[in-house]
Amino acid sequence: MHMPSGRWIDLNNIKPTDICLEDIAHCLAGIIRWGGCTTRWETDEDHCLFCEALLDHAVKVLNDTLPRKADPIGDLCDNSAESLNACVSLLNLTHLSPRLRLLVILHDAHEAYVGDIRRPTTVALGIEKVVVAAKLRVDNAIYAHLNLAPPDKAEREIIHYIDDWALKLEALWYMHPNVFKTGHKVPEVVASEMPPWHGVTTHIFAKVPGSAWLNRVRSLLDALA
Repeated sequence: MHMPSGRWIDLNNIKPTDICLEDIAHCLAGIIRWGGCTTRWETDEDHCLFCEALLDHAVKVLNDTLPRKADPIGDLCDNSAESLNACVSLLNLTHLSPRLRLLVILHDAHEAYVGDIRRPTTVALGIEKVVVAAKLRVDNAIYAHLNLAPPDKAEREIIHYIDDWALKLEALWYMHPNVFKTGHKVPEVVASEMPPWHGVTTHIFAKVPGSAWLNRVRSLLDALA
């Protein structure tokens, strides 16, 4: 596959030297989430930046530095063991490390190479395992390129937890109201507008696509150096 930088990538044998942050940033800014089936567009770049904002917010709420009644995402913990473990891990944090922030922002970076394939599509085509394996290969190449150790179990739980809540909020903001089926837990937020702390706007028409994501990643890499 061909990338914006001119690189040719073999997705079955992707190497750390194939990775280019500028390629990732450019692609994430151009990939529309949910297959474009939304009331307004949201890019992968928006989602990744939003997840970091949500990470900050979750820590404030869980550590009671933000009143619960001011919490726009409702109950933060569901009953799954993974979510409860993630909450415990976040409660034990006195500050958010550049590493954890970076891992959260990078969690969908593989989509620059694999694409944002909707889950119903992978299920219908019977390619779930193939797609997961491809994402893992790309993730490992990205981590190696950045000299970054892959996330451990606790970090993976936090990333999944934040990503899951971002998904629910984004569904509420960007999808038709009937996206939440009967029995699904609906976040207690006002659906008409995003809260001020969202802090993210769509960058698809930016003069330099992906610059917000790229600048943030570089800033966190500098903090880790």
